[in-house]
Amino acid sequence: MAIERLHPDFLNKYAAFVASKEYSSDYLFRAERDIPIIANVLYDELKNDGRLGACADISALLSRCLEEEGFWNYTAVGPLTIKFNSGIGVKDKYFWAVDKDLASESVAHAWVVAPPYTVIDISISLQPYKEGEERYLPDYVISSTKDTADYSSEDIIAPETRAILQRSVMISGNSMLQYAVPHISTMINQFPPLKVVCDNAELKYITMAVKAPDCSFKEMANISLRGKSPYETYQKVIIPLLHDN
Repeated sequence: MAIERLHPDFLNKYAAFVASKEYSSDYLFRAERDIPIIANVLYDELKNDGRLGACADISALLSRCLEEEGFWNYTAVGPLTIKFNSGIGVKDKYFWAVDKDLASESVAHAWVVAPPYTVIDISISLQPYKEGEERYLPDYVISSTKDTADYSSEDIIAPETRAILQRSVMISGNSMLQYAVPHISTMINQFPPLKVVCDNAELKYITMAVKAPDCSFKEMANISLRGKSPYETYQKVIIPLLHDN
């Protein structure tokens, strides 16, 4: 936190380092063996707890668990666009970064990047959907995709806000994006939007910021899973599964 006060882009640089770092074959073997186990356990814990819309909190917990296990990672936040396959009869779903308040960006959605996995999204199916969208989504996403995706203002800015901008400042398209999100070009150049293709939908992840918890793992109290704190979940659920066999 002290470094970030001096260098506001520190977390972005850290994330770029994690994404570009070279990893040994032994490291990747362990990552591909253990990270899916941790992701699956946390999904089960979150689902059984019953909380919806916990993308930022569960991602922070996943990130800390991965750190404890020695896995490089970072938490990305930004818009998520879900394009459902034609014929399903469900409207596309958007998690916008710029909603009604132009003065600030919302978290929109959060996921974890932990090489070789470029998207680990624990809560994709555990959002407060209104049309049963979760039926057509995977339980959670853990993908090594490198497929990049196109993006537009529709992915990032809510329709009502786009309409206000068009009326008030007479701008649209890329100009609207630059006006509403001045750092968009820098972030897109560092972290190109990624596409994850599922059975019934295409998911588009657009990184707009990198986040990290502001306290130690033991002090984290952002989420309780079936009565357990984040650190207790790691100690009582993750560690026994990974290390007691």
